[in-house]
Amino acid sequence: EIRGANIFLCLILLCSLMEALENPQNPSPSKFVEVVGDQFFWKGKPYTFLGTNFWYGCNLGAEHSGDRKRMVRELDRLKALGINNLRIMGASEGPDNRARRMVPSIQSSPGVYNEDVLQGLDFLLSEMGKREMLAVVCMNNFWEWSGGFGAYLEWSHSSGSFYNNKEAVELFDKTLEKIITRENVYTKLRYLDDPAIMAWQLANEPRAVFDQQSLVKWVDHTAKLIKRLDPNHLISTGTEGTIADGNVRKSFEVEEVSFATVHIWVQNWGWYSPGNPNSMSGAKSNARNYLNTNIRIAKDVGKPLVLEEFGIARDGNNYDPNSTTKDRDEYYGYMFDLVAKAAKKKELSGCNFWAWGGEGRPAHPGGNWVEGDPWVGDPPHERQGWYSIYDTDESTGKIIKEFANLISKAQDEEQTI
Repeated sequence: EIRGANIFLCLILLCSLMEALENPQNPSPSKFVEVVGDQFFWKGKPYTFLGTNFWYGCNLGAEHSGDRKRMVRELDRLKALGINNLRIMGASEGPDNRARRMVPSIQSSPGVYNEDVLQGLDFLLSEMGKREMLAVVCMNNFWEWSGGFGAYLEWSHSSGSFYNNKEAVELFDKTLEKIITRENVYTKLRYLDDPAIMAWQLANEPRAVFDQQSLVKWVDHTAKLIKRLDPNHLISTGTEGTIADGNVRKSFEVEEVSFATVHIWVQNWGWYSPGNPNSMSGAKSNARNYLNTNIRIAKDVGKPLVLEEFGIARDGNNYDPNSTTKDRDEYYGYMFDLVAKAAKKKELSGCNFWAWGGEGRPAHPGGNWVEGDPWVGDPPHERQGWYSIYDTDESTGKIIKEFANLISKAQDEEQTI
């Protein structure tokens, strides 16, 4: 009877194993976010998120050059809104005497790191972990506001394409190794072991610039390097989608790239004019069509898709934090509705709006950012107050919170099926 019972137990275990293999939608719980098919899973459950861009978090978290008390307040505000995912910068480059740059930088010159800002990143990740918020950590930038590709080309005394410049790429590889293997002074965890990190991102908006082959080669090289350094975390490219790279699928097809990304900028791309209220209808239509185009590519590749940037100006392109946001609220409501419908069909796995300004206010609304000014959601190279969402933007905040509740409720229902 004992032998028979053991055989019966073995049969049950074998059936359970076969069911698990046949149904990958029930992965074993993990403290790290995983990709199963074309969906995210976290702790063994489906993970769909509402997030924001909080790119300046490492600078705000610096003990000496930042404002830690404000950073903690901002995280608490975001958590209260239902936001559980932040896209942040994990690297920035000097020199720090340049205009239109986020300074102080993490790396002012090759191999010279600012420990105060690095510990600001440590503190940010530590506080996010306490609140079960996850970070997508962006490590480079096509644009100059964090240093990015241009800084590495300058350091290698070169110009032209970053992607096929051997010395510039090698300098960046060293940055990746430095950051990814760093030990957080507060949690005592190496970044590669930190569950507060959801993913490493190669760069902000890497564009093909008429050299798509070199871009794909760089994506392949860099993603493989990150995966060798850190087998725990996901990897993404940070691309805007087809508008920046007509053959973006090639980058998404790189094996080590875990998920696809898309950005939508109706005003920057000429689809919307704040001075023309009639342009809103066309902007919505273009945004929907562009999102659907990139959804099809992600589905063809078989990987999750995240809408990680979208935003729009205040009414009349006004930079005053006290100005109205009727048009922005309409657009946010429309975009969140698109996201919710796509997420329900498992075509989209998350979104991050651009960008959280919180209690920060522009020192010169509509003007340039200079070192010492408050951090807001607009990078130093853009007019301050353009796309920032402030803590006093009650109507926008209400829309964000309603969507966060909708996403949370949908996830709860899916997990109980």
